[in-house]
Amino acid sequence: MATYDELDEQSQQLIAAMHARKITFQSEAEKLQGERDGYRRIIPMAGVVEALYAIHDKYLDTDFGTIPVRIYRPNDKKPLPVLIYFHGGGYVSGGLDTHDQQLRYFSKHAGIIVIAVAYSLAPERKYPAAISDAYYTVKWVHENCAALHIDHKHIAIGGDSAGGLLSALLAMKLRDEKIIPIAFQLLLCPNLDLTMSSDSWKALGEKAYILSARKQIDFYNWFLPSDIDRGNETVSPIFASDFSVLPPTMIVTAAADPLKDEGRLYMEKLQQARVPVMHKEYEGVVHGFYQLSGVIDKGKVALDDVCAALKAALAGE
Repeated sequence: MATYDELDEQSQQLIAAMHARKITFQSEAEKLQGERDGYRRIIPMAGVVEALYAIHDKYLDTDFGTIPVRIYRPNDKKPLPVLIYFHGGGYVSGGLDTHDQQLRYFSKHAGIIVIAVAYSLAPERKYPAAISDAYYTVKWVHENCAALHIDHKHIAIGGDSAGGLLSALLAMKLRDEKIIPIAFQLLLCPNLDLTMSSDSWKALGEKAYILSARKQIDFYNWFLPSDIDRGNETVSPIFASDFSVLPPTMIVTAAADPLKDEGRLYMEKLQQARVPVMHKEYEGVVHGFYQLSGVIDKGKVALDDVCAALKAALAGE
């Protein structure tokens, strides 16, 4: 059984179990489907399934396709703050079901509406399609606050991993447009530098934890057009020239995640721009550990920390 000194015991057991069922794929199509199937296998590890006052799915029709969303409401209080959430999955996998337990938890324990966005996936629709979907959804929410019983003064955006990239790019776009005010941003193990040039990628990228360099390269090849500049700030928000006037932000990183330096550096840039930012790094755990709260105790700790931050930022508690 594989053992890694950086990982706590629960994370070691998880990684060993994943290695034991590792599959070799014969084609790009098989590899892509394998990623999608594998991501769905984490659903039973996501912890408790919270009951809520109301959950319903809706489909937003646009000129460029249909965007499925899932709306979570914790109670009948009107209006409530909202978190618009973009899931992770390497830009190629994930959806409403992969993050259902996590978002139920946020809604119930933070006392807010959560709207999950099933944005377009690559390679069927490459960059910037997912960002366009995310932007359209935020505009739709803002325009329909009254009908959705949302407090228009407390709109938050956020996401994990790939969804963190969408959120960060969107926060900068909305800031520059000065039309839709964003009250808070939540970034969980965010992917913010698509050049993979950080020290944590060099130190952790070959260790084959949840996220490896080889896997991330596949994700980017599926997601990005071949001629794109990955160091451009419209692709990698870590290289933005202006971090001022962005919304107060919470960043969660994992000590055994090759993306951790991206979250740390983004935190430093926000601090330098005098943006309120909270950063929590959890020792001994891997990328996406907050989705594994059924098998990794620190995942549950992180979910509770996030709920406390959401309540403080959006509900005034």
